[in-house]
Amino acid sequence: MKRRFSVLSSLYAVIAGAVGTIVLLGFFVDLEGFHLRDLQTILLDWVVTVAAFAFLLGAINVVRVNLMRIRQRKGGLYSLVTLTAMFAVLAFGLADGPQSMVVRWTFDWVLVPLQATLFSLMAFFVIVAAWRVFRLRNLESLLLLLVGVLVLLSQVPLRFPWAEDLAGFKNWILAVPAMAGARGIILGVTLGIVTTGLRLIMGIDRPYSD
Repeated sequence: MKRRFSVLSSLYAVIAGAVGTIVLLGFFVDLEGFHLRDLQTILLDWVVTVAAFAFLLGAINVVRVNLMRIRQRKGGLYSLVTLTAMFAVLAFGLADGPQSMVVRWTFDWVLVPLQATLFSLMAFFVIVAAWRVFRLRNLESLLLLLVGVLVLLSQVPLRFPWAEDLAGFKNWILAVPAMAGARGIILGVTLGIVTTGLRLIMGIDRPYSD
């Protein structure tokens, strides 16, 4: 699909490319007279300010959506609890700071148990995913199953004759093949981020335009 020419969209692309280039060059070069580091610091401060306003808009949207659900009586009780907790924590946080007793109590006795519950549920999803992966279909799945079983056995606190050899095998698996795969994934993600950034700087991708 051919993109229609728009002066405003082109202006956005030029501004985004210039800002991205200045911030990028500020990390690598320091040209005398151009003050790239100072411009980079100013632009990054602007990003923090814009992010703060974006957070405020997100909070307003949460209030708007939950008020709409209360008026429509679609899960209104949960929306009422959400808004009450949100404004209560916000009020005590603004009055007494983040170390307020109410804020700390909410974090210690509401957020932390909810996180623990969520991770406990994720453990069952991991078990189901592992069961599907470890099904014997070919030689690769058999090799994956053997390595997984050996690594799991090395974590069991039992004493058997070849426990030390198994622990050494587990350490080698984690230090060499697993680390190599993790670094390969990180390199792939990094190249994807670089490519996306270059496309934004050059104006090929324009998520900020119509």
